[in-house]
Amino acid sequence: MDKIDAVIAYVDCSDRAWQQEYNKHVSIPYNPVRFRSWDTVRYILRGIDTYMPWINNVYLIVMSETQIPKYVDTSKVKIVYHKNFMPESQLPCFSSNPIEAYLWNIPGLSEKFVYFNDDMIPIAMSDVDDFFTVDGKARCTQRINHNPEIKNVFHQIRKNCTEVAFRAAGLHYNGTDVISQRHGPQAMLRSYCEECFDKAQNEIESGLTMVRASSNICQYVYTNYMLLKHMTDCSEKLMSLKYVDFKKYTVEQVADAIVNPTEKFICINDTKDVGDHYEEYRATITAAFDMLYPNKSKYEK
Repeated sequence: MDKIDAVIAYVDCSDRAWQQEYNKHVSIPYNPVRFRSWDTVRYILRGIDTYMPWINNVYLIVMSETQIPKYVDTSKVKIVYHKNFMPESQLPCFSSNPIEAYLWNIPGLSEKFVYFNDDMIPIAMSDVDDFFTVDGKARCTQRINHNPEIKNVFHQIRKNCTEVAFRAAGLHYNGTDVISQRHGPQAMLRSYCEECFDKAQNEIESGLTMVRASSNICQYVYTNYMLLKHMTDCSEKLMSLKYVDFKKYTVEQVADAIVNPTEKFICINDTKDVGDHYEEYRATITAAFDMLYPNKSKYEK
């Protein structure tokens, strides 16, 4: 079986060193909803250990040494600093979008890999077939939306990723369609990411910024390119994913979805709807994950 790695992007805005670096380079106060940690990396690692035993290496992307969670065993998890795979011109970086633009450049990364944001956690057994087909294609999580309304920065970034991917693939773009993805772990093919970057480097890099902006692209440009190059399989199952936020779900419902899973993965999207309940909600979610995963993983000290 081909080796398949996992890549996890992580940031913790409670880290004093990170705050100082941010304040030195950015005049706009950081938004805690975008950067605060729910300590979910611990449970992603436990989920990979328990429910994704076919994963080869686990890479954890962080800005600096102070960002590494204290419980992570760095002899078992490959720590990748931004400076290890991103050009100096894109540093420092306080947005996931430039990070995702260079995922393919992580030293030693396998051709097939699964990319996690730190709000995506395995909660039941999965296998390779959930992400890759036997003929080497990635499982598709995309759909094409015709002339959707662009309501916010994220919607514009998604449109940017569609437009750049079409041009990189040598296809006509009608200017209105937008390819959207489910917000969950993404199956990716390193060589196709690099191929897309090589074809669209100027467009990709010229739109990147230190903090999130409407000119950005994200990793969706690569999954879109894979789709347009017929390297994704859209004929069968969608990813088994439970997507929750605190606008549509109570914290008790989210906890129940963790303890009594009906899907293989859960994405807990942090939003402004958490309000002043962050510490309370985090404690409830942590308790639920501790019930699901009472034991340390091989990736923890």
